[in-house]
Amino acid sequence: MFSDGDPGWHIMAGERILATGRVPHSDPFSFLQTGHAWYAFEWASEILMALFHRWQGLTGVVLLFTVAIGVTIWLCFRLHLRLGGNFFLACVMASPLVATADRHWLARPHVLSYLFLLGTLFYFEQAANRFRVRDGLVLGLGTAVWAGIHGSFPMVIVLALLYAVGHAARAVLWKDLDAAGEWRRARWFLLAALCAGAGSLLNPYGLELHRHVVEFTVHPELHAGIVEWQPLDFARAGTGQILFATALAGLGAVLALRQRNVPHALVIGFLIAFGLKSARGLPVLALLGLPLANAAITRALEAGKSSLLRGFMKISAELRRMDREQHGAALAALAVLAVLVWLHQPSVVARTGFSPERYPTGADQIVARLPQSSRILASMEDAGYICYRSNGTRKIWIDGRVDYFGQAPYQQYQQIAWTKPGWQATLREVGFTHAVVQIRFPVAAALEEAGWRPLYRDRRYVVLERPAGYSSE
Repeated sequence: MFSDGDPGWHIMAGERILATGRVPHSDPFSFLQTGHAWYAFEWASEILMALFHRWQGLTGVVLLFTVAIGVTIWLCFRLHLRLGGNFFLACVMASPLVATADRHWLARPHVLSYLFLLGTLFYFEQAANRFRVRDGLVLGLGTAVWAGIHGSFPMVIVLALLYAVGHAARAVLWKDLDAAGEWRRARWFLLAALCAGAGSLLNPYGLELHRHVVEFTVHPELHAGIVEWQPLDFARAGTGQILFATALAGLGAVLALRQRNVPHALVIGFLIAFGLKSARGLPVLALLGLPLANAAITRALEAGKSSLLRGFMKISAELRRMDREQHGAALAALAVLAVLVWLHQPSVVARTGFSPERYPTGADQIVARLPQSSRILASMEDAGYICYRSNGTRKIWIDGRVDYFGQAPYQQYQQIAWTKPGWQATLREVGFTHAVVQIRFPVAAALEEAGWRPLYRDRRYVVLERPAGYSSE
């Protein structure tokens, strides 16, 4: 869960909010942009992370996201059954689901957004013909909370509009359907989108939050070079299950359209497009698209006349009935307790958190003794770790807030790290006083040759201090 450094600055942002009693409106971590406007659009998640961190340290953060992942999988399976999906197919789809989602199971706020995505689909599937005041409150307040958890909150509006268009299309395309009923349902989802949009304005940043999220989404150059925002290479080893999940979703979209279920076909189609465009969308495709596909495949199987197929469907229905009779709340509580006990085993505690194989853990004391006015050169991953270990008191250059910094500083870091042409000028322009860099990067040796003094060294990292009167020319 700590395979990138972002949890570090997320926790520190939450600590700052708890300490000051207000969300930040300016950057507190980077010397490059200290005081510049910054929107902590995941402030509610960061508060949760900080509270669990205060309770149990990084073990508490792991517990928070482990429980969130467990509830996500449970909700996904319940959605399979809520939509009328086959019990056995839901079990078969569990493997591609996990294979698609697990690479994104990190101690970061997007994991909590999966709960809201699944909850939204649950709520939409039980929508009544008449839009009630309660519906408006649930959607408005729910989206307001979601807007503090993660920047994916516009998804509720997108999904509502897809359902609205789907029901309107059914009313237009098939005259033998209840056109008036379809138009009423289309109106329900339009009102749902309006209420969700209004609720999303209940955030500390108002419309600025929406502008920020939309700007990041529609300007691909802001996330160029970030692996999780790039299309997945399906030719790469280990992607077979992900390809299987995508194919199952595609089959579900085709069958849903043949069954005149345009809303489901549109939603699955949108999720496939999102997943193919960005690896970040693949877990969403698996969590929402596979239950919708199961429902369409099950309806197709139910139309079969084979006695063997009827027996298969009957056994599935019996297992669903047995499942409904089980009440697992007590078992769930025991499972959480068991996870908590397991996380406190010494061998597990030793492996929890930021791994020495990935981060400069041995340099903690040296970094802690650096002046608070230091201007530290570090990678975005190491910067998040340094922010965490120094309680946000040591200023870094860039971290994982790509939406905030833009791409230019990350390209400049690569230029410096690999000593590409012009790197000395960039180094001089930014004005670093210290560097925490991996020895494998050419800049480590280049800075030492230029007179930077090593304060710490191990087999992977070196901490360097700029000499007095240094000039990189």
